[in-house]
Amino acid sequence: MIKNYSVLKKQAFKRMKDKTQEQSFINYIYRNTNLSQIESQVVYEQFSSIFLNNNRQKMKEMQTIFIATKIGAAAGKKLVESDYGEVVITLHSVEDDAVREDPSEFSKKYNFGSIDSTTAVRRHKLLRITEEVYKQGCVLTEEDLAYKLFNCGIRTIQRDIAAFKKAGITIPIRGVVCDIGRSITHKVEAVKGLLEGKEITSIARSIYHSPAAVERYLSKFMQIYYSIEKGLKEPEISFLTSTSYSLIREYKRLYEKAKEENKLEMVKEYMRDSRYSPPKKNGRGR
Repeated sequence: MIKNYSVLKKQAFKRMKDKTQEQSFINYIYRNTNLSQIESQVVYEQFSSIFLNNNRQKMKEMQTIFIATKIGAAAGKKLVESDYGEVVITLHSVEDDAVREDPSEFSKKYNFGSIDSTTAVRRHKLLRITEEVYKQGCVLTEEDLAYKLFNCGIRTIQRDIAAFKKAGITIPIRGVVCDIGRSITHKVEAVKGLLEGKEITSIARSIYHSPAAVERYLSKFMQIYYSIEKGLKEPEISFLTSTSYSLIREYKRLYEKAKEENKLEMVKEYMRDSRYSPPKKNGRGR
């Protein structure tokens, strides 16, 4: 077969491509593991997305790179089984200096009461850093915050998060965003948002959850609402809706408060407009 100029040019381009750092890395994986060329390419692409992206070029003064868990990790998924991403966080800003100099304004904004400057600055940074990470598609854990970023105990971080929660602010850590743990606060907050007349997207933003997740919480409330209207008891409601007693009681409180404030019509309207269907009994009449 006689090679024409076009074929020779393609071969030359291929040789140039093969001499890149990317291809060198892929070839190294291929030669030293049992992976195929395609699998080696996938490994490189994953490595590149985490460690070789352009975040370092975009960093400003007092910013650093941090490896955090991606938001897509399912509830109950172990950290060792989760995907990670590289994020940029701001360790210090001029606003931190202002809070340190006069913590009273920051404390007043969130109704923290009397707190020292160290606590005020830590909470100011906590709010900023967790939001930065969330906007980049990842979440931090309590351990990340305590041991890697703030050099304090877990309980200190938990107290800070609880203080924000009391002020109506949700801190987007992994346990909240990925529905991990026994906390049901965000589910209750979603229903409160509905009763206050908020839009689904607005509720989702306020509790750092997707609109689809908020829809699920509201749908569960509808099921419990319907069961209460039918006069069912807690064991029956729990069985029919696959809901814990603690969440049923929280939703009952919301139901009773909505009834007192004449807001149940809003719930009924949502039931009519949504694709909600009440819980069904099984064939044995349960």
